[in-house]
Amino acid sequence: FFDRNPELISGAMAAPAMKTLLPEVPKLSPECKKNMTKFQLRQYYQKRFEQAKYARCVTQYEKVWEEAVFREQAQAEEAKVAKTNSGTDTTVTGDEVSSESSSDDESEIYEFSVHYNTKFGEELYVIGSCPELGEWDLGKKVHMGWHEGNYWKVKVAIPKECKAVEYKFVLGYNGNDRWEGGFNH
Repeated sequence: FFDRNPELISGAMAAPAMKTLLPEVPKLSPECKKNMTKFQLRQYYQKRFEQAKYARCVTQYEKVWEEAVFREQAQAEEAKVAKTNSGTDTTVTGDEVSSESSSDDESEIYEFSVHYNTKFGEELYVIGSCPELGEWDLGKKVHMGWHEGNYWKVKVAIPKECKAVEYKFVLGYNGNDRWEGGFNH
């Protein structure tokens, strides 16, 4: 209808980025709308609605992306500050746990680390047999922080009296948890 009647178009609505993904729906004048059938009007408003819905989605995705980048930068800054404050340097390769002595002689600090490529919105946790790792209770799982190179890490102080500690990694997404397969570490 609009292709055959270009004189009815009074303005463009779509942003340049949207033109390639969603066809542009022109804004019509009130006189033009009076000359349209009910079916044509319904089609017109459906297309305008889809275009507006798409624009809202793009705006939401942009905001979510900015928030994700902000959080990752904040986590990286916190890790950098924690590293300079602790004065320790740990080299991590593969899935491993490294330990270092804490200031009190009653516990040791263990760093749990795993290399895992997550999708947007996924988080990694560690859960284990001692109270500091949640005693296998998902409600007490320990959140791991993302680091450059898709390494997920967390440091946990575990009392020295805990002789044998077992643990697993848990992948969380939208409130659903998926346990690591196989035997416990």
